[in-house]
Amino acid sequence: MLLDRATLATRAAVGRRSDALACVAWSPAGDLVLAGGRDGAGRGAVVVFDARAGLERGRLAAGDGVTSVAASPDGRLAAAGDARGEARVWALPGGAALARLQGPHQALTAVAFGAEGDLYTAGRDVARGAAVRVWRAPRTLAR
Repeated sequence: MLLDRATLATRAAVGRRSDALACVAWSPAGDLVLAGGRDGAGRGAVVVFDARAGLERGRLAAGDGVTSVAASPDGRLAAAGDARGEARVWALPGGAALARLQGPHQALTAVAFGAEGDLYTAGRDVARGAAVRVWRAPRTLAR
């Protein structure tokens, strides 16, 4: 749910009652909220929510349960990591799927964008334990 900063009163609920949301991130401009988890049918999903209007703007289909979400520094990309170790990248605000990235992780515990648009993923590496991986932003994903 979104709370009013001054009063802490509920401004809007993010997602549906049946959603099991596990993570949240704001876009840099503060206009969008990304919330990830599982939808009511148990599928991985990212809810794109318009923070100013208080409305859901769309849903991005993800793999297994979404464990982490992030918005790029320019606010044009969204990323999510899931419980199977896959990261996905979409264009914002429309939600066009841009990339599916599979690394050595069993599960991703964090995704984040660097200042240059590179995607960082962290999780448990099957062979070596905890690991961070950097995915260089292809020109098609970059500005």
